[in-house]
Amino acid sequence: MTRVLSGAVLIAVAVATVWFAPPLVVFHDKGAVEAMQESFTGCLRNIVPFLVYGVVMLGLGIVACIPLMLGWLVLGPVLAASLYTSYKDIYLTA
Repeated sequence: MTRVLSGAVLIAVAVATVWFAPPLVVFHDKGAVEAMQESFTGCLRNIVPFLVYGVVMLGLGIVACIPLMLGWLVLGPVLAASLYTSYKDIYLTA
């Protein structure tokens, strides 16, 4: 049980580190390490919405796998759009 929890924490930290890094590199001309640090900080400041988002996407991912993985043809673009929307909400609102 301890290994599962520690693995879940490590995966959550890794995902938070790279979640906003690509848009920060592309749109804000950040370096890779700086973008990963800012991504982790942005995710940490919004931990509750990201936990809810993760649970919802986990459920939708399971449902998307049911029809021979064809549900990912819909869920993939929705996931990309939600990533961009959350990036805009966190980094572009004044």
